[in-house]
Amino acid sequence: GDEHHPDGCVVIMSNAEGGTKPMFVGTDYTGSAWVDKLGHHQEEVIIGEDGRGWFPVNDGSVSVYLKKVQGSLIEP
Repeated sequence: GDEHHPDGCVVIMSNAEGGTKPMFVGTDYTGSAWVDKLGHHQEEVIIGEDGRGWFPVNDGSVSVYLKKVQGSLIEP
């Protein structure tokens, strides 16, 4: 991220079988919801107390997750 987009993003890619990958985004984000901006996954990823979330990706695909803010996404 930067001063205008402080939260950054999570990018998960697979060139074969998909799955779920644990990613550390930081304990400052505990309890925050992240959503797949590309729309491949409808469920929100909730960041745990350890600062990690489990982010899914489809077979041979990419997903880009952004932090959800007040019911909507931060737009670039």
